[in-house]
Amino acid sequence: MRADLLIHCIYDIYKTDWLYSHISSQMAKDNIANYYEMMDADFLSPEEYSYEDYVNEFGFNYESYVSYEEFMENEYQNKEYINELLKDYPQLLEEYNKE
Repeated sequence: MRADLLIHCIYDIYKTDWLYSHISSQMAKDNIANYYEMMDADFLSPEEYSYEDYVNEFGFNYESYVSYEEFMENEYQNKEYINELLKDYPQLLEEYNKE
């Protein structure tokens, strides 16, 4: 896998891992409902302000995974953490450890 794709893949796995370990299914659904209530009140469309934009701004009850930049500076540099994160993905783990 290309290095740029590998890094983004690992970041997406990190975000998913963070979500499953920090928020409940109900909190995720409530967040979506809150997003659409805000959109309706502010007369916005999803094209103008996406759910991803909302999560990046407000998180889940003001909690969220770190930004891509923070991830690259911290989590991605922690080999032990990334090795644990990728333990179920041997090919990705091998590619990560080649870097």
